[in-house]
Amino acid sequence: MVVRYLHRIGLLLIVLIILLCYQCANIVSPKGGPKDEQPPLLDTINSSINFQINYEGDPIILSFDEWIVLQDVFDQVVVSPPTEYPMDIKIKKKSVVIQFDEREILKENTTYTINMGNSIKDYTEGNIPPNLRYVFSTGDIIDSLEVSARLIDIETKKPIENALLMLYTNLADSVLYTEKPFYFAKSDTGGLVNILNVRADTFKVVALVDDNLNYLLDGESEKLAFLDSSVIVNQNSTLGELELYTPKQPMIYQGYSTAYGKVSAYFNQNPKDVDFDLLGDAPEILFQEYLLDSLILWYADTSKVNWSVIFTQDTLILDTLDLELKNQTAPAGLSGEFLPGSSRNGKTIKSDTTLVVRWDRPLKVYDEDKIILSKDSIANSVQANFLIDSFNPKVLVINSNWEHPGNYFLRIDESAVQDIFGVGNDSIGIVNISAAGDKAYGSLKINFNGLDSLQYYHMQLIAPSGEIVREASIHFVAKTSLDLLLLEPGNYTIRLIEDVNQNKEWDPGDYQLNQQSERIFIKEMPPLRANWEQTIDFNL
Repeated sequence: MVVRYLHRIGLLLIVLIILLCYQCANIVSPKGGPKDEQPPLLDTINSSINFQINYEGDPIILSFDEWIVLQDVFDQVVVSPPTEYPMDIKIKKKSVVIQFDEREILKENTTYTINMGNSIKDYTEGNIPPNLRYVFSTGDIIDSLEVSARLIDIETKKPIENALLMLYTNLADSVLYTEKPFYFAKSDTGGLVNILNVRADTFKVVALVDDNLNYLLDGESEKLAFLDSSVIVNQNSTLGELELYTPKQPMIYQGYSTAYGKVSAYFNQNPKDVDFDLLGDAPEILFQEYLLDSLILWYADTSKVNWSVIFTQDTLILDTLDLELKNQTAPAGLSGEFLPGSSRNGKTIKSDTTLVVRWDRPLKVYDEDKIILSKDSIANSVQANFLIDSFNPKVLVINSNWEHPGNYFLRIDESAVQDIFGVGNDSIGIVNISAAGDKAYGSLKINFNGLDSLQYYHMQLIAPSGEIVREASIHFVAKTSLDLLLLEPGNYTIRLIEDVNQNKEWDPGDYQLNQQSERIFIKEMPPLRANWEQTIDFNL
């Protein structure tokens, strides 16, 4: 019995020792007391010497005063100049150990910076040591110059976070596609970026939103900005604001669909610059429609079933579409969408607009006896004029001597219009229309100051939804102000494009052609009120 009892005591002691060892080996959060808000502090005595020279590749040790963890090392830890192979980064007790790959060949007489980002935090509360970086040189000196900039989006003027400011010692244009930058740093939430420990030299400067994190310009939609000429850095340099743009993408044909009298071709962007040619026994195209990313071809002669379409852009053939159109079902009745002029707030028209109805297929004829416009009551009909829009035959325009303010009723009976296939519409019924008085709207006068007398500009007035509600071209010689009448009350943004090629739209830059983006100037204006004339000075 005594032996068995001693044996049980021995087993119990062993279990207690194991539990005590387990508790000692595991880090637990302290209970009670104030919350720890102090980030881990670097233990400089037990860490590798920062800003050391003649570095030969020894492991870099960053020791701290408390237990730490690593997070998101791949995205957070960056070294400039970038290395060919990933570094090995791991935790050993209270230290982070950084080891270069044995295949890595560091550049001679070069200052390297390892930015730890937010990769290190304490174990208990997740506090992160700010701006932790390790600097060393493979030569006799630590380079100490700085290059800074602010990176913003050219269209919105908002700062871009985590974009790269990159410096190249190789000044060839192709370097963006073939080499990693010699120096780089990432922008903060305010778009500010500062490259530290730069040597005196001549650099090619590029900013890049590096979607695939490979430090090369190879993503189709990677935003970039570049300076026209190289920069000589022999003192601390500020480059100011660099405006990043998304390069214009090549037009790509992506497929098609067909319906009765209709071929829809799909592209990766708006195909407004795409042309087409027909081959074979093809029908006459009555209307070509550009809608979002589609080019739609409408035709009435559906007896033509075997023909081809060649899509081209600037004489370049994009694709050839061979059609076999068989057993297609004729469409049902037309349906229409009521569009009250340029109004966005319901069935309301202004004194400077017309009333339109947009149909789902191109129109051929209409019967004005089946389209009735009345004022104040359904029985009190008034004179109206009708017109199928020559630029967009899907639109029926209705004009009248509108009295403002006034209440109107529009009735469109069955078969009031017929499409190119001879199919009539379903009845729309009675639509209430309000002809609002001019006092319900505001007016805006914009004075442009500082225009280049040799330059052309294009103004766009943009609603909060992003819709362009008014636009106009401006040239210093012709006019320097605009009067915009009958605007709905609300918040607007004025955008002025430096329209170099006079195409009335903004064109992004082209790095391969060393062509900068057309400049954009933006001004947020105070809310426009009803029955109010507002004057805005737009200073360039």
